[in-house]
Amino acid sequence: MCSIAAVDAGARVAPVGLLLAQSGQLSQDEAAAKVRRDTGGRILGVQAGTQDGLTIYIVKVLLPDGRVREVTVRSK
Repeated sequence: MCSIAAVDAGARVAPVGLLLAQSGQLSQDEAAAKVRRDTGGRILGVQAGTQDGLTIYIVKVLLPDGRVREVTVRSK
């Protein structure tokens, strides 16, 4: 299962926002593609890390309305 949480660009990882479910591990490119599809925005960058032993990706996205968001994608 993977989940996505949208947070303001200045905030740290928070379990709020969009949630997605998928089995298996996501790659960095797949995480970015999911965020792009779900938000309709332009990906500005992706940073990998771990949280609770799982891989996470923090995807910075420029939304169509001009706001910048960081979206956390938990892989698995």
